[in-house]
Amino acid sequence: MMYTIIFQGLLSESVLQNIIGAKKYSDDVILSTWKNQNDKKLLKILINNNIKIIELDDPGTIISFKQRGNNFYFNIKRHLYGISEAAKISKHEFIIKCRCDLYLDFNKFFKIYKASNRKIGALNWVSVNPNKFLSLP
Repeated sequence: MMYTIIFQGLLSESVLQNIIGAKKYSDDVILSTWKNQNDKKLLKILINNNIKIIELDDPGTIISFKQRGNNFYFNIKRHLYGISEAAKISKHEFIIKCRCDLYLDFNKFFKIYKASNRKIGALNWVSVNPNKFLSLP
């Protein structure tokens, strides 16, 4: 069974090797990102390593709540739009989606995945605890 691995978000030097390293686990690796927000030299490195790149118009965020006159935002529109567009160019039925701002140890991931009889659906729904810095209304 083959998988497409999709990285989503802004490209940085810190995630570059993780994206390139994903080629060891899949013949179809895609970066889903936003137009005009990435270093062209880093994009060229990915292209030279046969990573597909899809650059999209940024759909923006949604206001999740207001507190003390400040708006707080969720990026769910970005996540849903980015993955749905990248899935259109994937060549495999199954997809592993990774955020660019998080590191995934693929060796450990596939070891756990195989041991779980391939039943992992989601590793992380929310990576930020909003209660850490402010109280919710």
